[in-house]
Formats: sequence, C-alpha cells, structure tokens
Amino acid sequence: MSFDKFDKKVPFLEAFKKKVCNIGLSCDAVNIDRQTYYNWREGDKIFDQACRDVEEGLIDLAETQLYKNLRSGNQKAVEFYLKNRARDRWSDRQDHHLEGGIDVLVRYAGEKKVDKD
Repeated sequence: MSFDKFDKKVPFLEAFKKKVCNIGLSCDAVNIDRQTYYNWREGDKIFDQACRDVEEGLIDLAETQLYKNLRSGNQKAVEFYLKNRARDRWSDRQDHHLEGGIDVLVRYAGEKKVDKD
C-alpha cells in the first residue's frame, strides 16, 4: 500500500472507521467512487487486510455492547444471545418430522377421535 501524498487509502481507512464501515459514506468522505474502493480491495492485499481489521474492530465493539446489555439484564440482548449461541435450546424454529411422510399425515387427519366411557 503506497503512502504518497496523493494517496487516499489512509484517509479512506480513517473514514471507514468513523463511518462504521459504511462504504458509500467512506467513499464520499474522500471523494472516490465505490468501484475505486473495490479495486483497491482486490488489488492491494495490505489495504484489504486493513479494511478487514476495521471491520473486525466494529464486530468487537458490537460484541462488547451486547455483553454490557446482557450484564444489565436487557431482555432483547439476552434473547438474541441465547438464540444465536444456544440454538439447540433457544430457537424459535420448530422442526417437525413425520415418519411415513404425507401418507401418515393424511391418515392422521382423517381419523376421528372416539370417546370411550
């Protein structure tokens, strides 16, 4: 990654961090188009890694805030955490499996309940 005085990569990275990884706003901040950003990412491994580092930093920040909210008892944070980290116990998704497929379902639907007193 070159660092001459005409290079906009460093100012872009600063904007990328300030604009919480919003590509459009970061490009606008340094007056480049989105394609230039994508070309830089593809053609400059150091720049690409620097962008990844900024993105990872934002993830770290979000995780830190989530943990703060968990500790304070924020119900949505608790549910979000459990649904994502304890999926086997806290999923909204319900999987249903019928042995025998559609035939069993049709037979079950056609059965009548009889009370035996």
